[in-house]
Amino acid sequence: SDWGYLTAFFFADAVPFDPAKLELKGKTREDLVTVLQLAVWRLEQAREFSAQGIENIFNDLARKFELKLRDMTRPFYIAITGSEASTPLFQSMAILGSDLVRMRLRRALEALGGISSKKLKEMEKLFESFYGPLA
Repeated sequence: SDWGYLTAFFFADAVPFDPAKLELKGKTREDLVTVLQLAVWRLEQAREFSAQGIENIFNDLARKFELKLRDMTRPFYIAITGSEASTPLFQSMAILGSDLVRMRLRRALEALGGISSKKLKEMEKLFESFYGPLA
């Protein structure tokens, strides 16, 4: 049965993954880092960390970055579950909770080489142009 394989990430603090698989179809690595960081900030702002709320955040980010939702979620599956195939992403994220999800996304950002303070400032400006001040 695949049950253990598909659900093991629920029972681990961190999940192993191949950083080379963290990619956004048709976008640069820098674009991926930006999407991941903006997602972290949006998830921090989420009043309700529910599957529907998470899906709304992802739909909005996909629109803003001109991505298909399916393409945008691929690196998130890998960062959150360690795998390209798993249980439904938004429901899984809601079950894991905001803190664990954001920690796994930060680890993915670190695996991609981190973010310079200059780049972080650029991302903050982009975020604020989309959503207003970072709270």
